[in-house]
Amino acid sequence: EADYPRAEAILRRALERPNLEHRDVVLERLASVYREWGKPDEQAAAAAEAQAARLGRPAPAKPTVRQGPPPGKPGRNEPCWCGSGRKYKHCHMHADRLAES
Repeated sequence: EADYPRAEAILRRALERPNLEHRDVVLERLASVYREWGKPDEQAAAAAEAQAARLGRPAPAKPTVRQGPPPGKPGRNEPCWCGSGRKYKHCHMHADRLAES
């Protein structure tokens, strides 16, 4: 079974590196994770950012509306907001914390 939240967190962590070589490849992989995960909006954004990285252009502006958890995140032992049935701490907690920083 694929662990999409973990894959997303790992790839996002890699993208935080300031001197990351082959940023476009990491972004393409992130786009494919989103495609397999069934998140078309995130997939399109990652693919556009990968294209911009390949062409040496600045990344497209990020949307101001955040797709994700509702205000007032669940407690770590409560069910995750995404509906996976997993505890929040085992699902989106790490990715949410990375997105906040």
